[in-house]
Amino acid sequence: MNTNNVNAGEMMEMFWRTGYPELRQQEDIKTKATEKLEQLLYHRSENPIVYGDLGYAVSFKPKHTYNTDWESLNRFLMEVGIYPLVADLKQDTPDKFPEICKMFELPKKDILSFSVNKVGKQLLSHSIALPSNEYELLKIIKQSDSIIVPLSEMYRNLKVKMQNCPTLLEERKISHKYGSVYLKKDKVRYDIETMLNVIGTDFFIKHGKPNSKKLYAFIKRGIIKNEQIEQFRTITNSKVRLEVNRIDNKTRVTSKQMVI
Repeated sequence: MNTNNVNAGEMMEMFWRTGYPELRQQEDIKTKATEKLEQLLYHRSENPIVYGDLGYAVSFKPKHTYNTDWESLNRFLMEVGIYPLVADLKQDTPDKFPEICKMFELPKKDILSFSVNKVGKQLLSHSIALPSNEYELLKIIKQSDSIIVPLSEMYRNLKVKMQNCPTLLEERKISHKYGSVYLKKDKVRYDIETMLNVIGTDFFIKHGKPNSKKLYAFIKRGIIKNEQIEQFRTITNSKVRLEVNRIDNKTRVTSKQMVI
């Protein structure tokens, strides 16, 4: 898709004609096929189930909801020596302390957003009759993946170009045949490093929590263990959900796994 010398609206309109509806439809098909597969396999004892000829494995994994003792976790991370490197605010802290947090607000960034009009919604509408056979459902998921992966990559690259479109940066919104492309302000972010230096860690220990991505980076590096974090979390709810993953020819199947 040639996007030279066209604005963000024209880029998006071209993508609507060459792949966007198909991307969204295939994502929906994959979701519905996965949900039906979950219903079919829920009472099966094998876990995971490997479909070697299709190159996929499915497994049921627990999805937990936790209640976390943030203050105790913060104090533990402080003792370990990494809390200032992972500190963040709880979601409700700016509402509780607006005057303090306001002083450390960072300039809001523009984020790319999209709207769909009636013409676009008509193109996105579709229906599909799904089979009741697990193997056929996996084939549908595999087919959807073969479409979703390249189109998603194309869409990611296109959004970078649209984000930097001079016309969009100036006008903030550009309409096209199927909707519009526009810029909106991102949610408020805070200068945590400066806030820590000015206010101190005591405020964060009581009203903050660790940034999950930064904390995971330390776990991945082996500086702390996930088990050390888990001691501060209590499971309040748990659901078992199906995960569908592609595998390669080198994937080993244990005796507890079923190959189909």
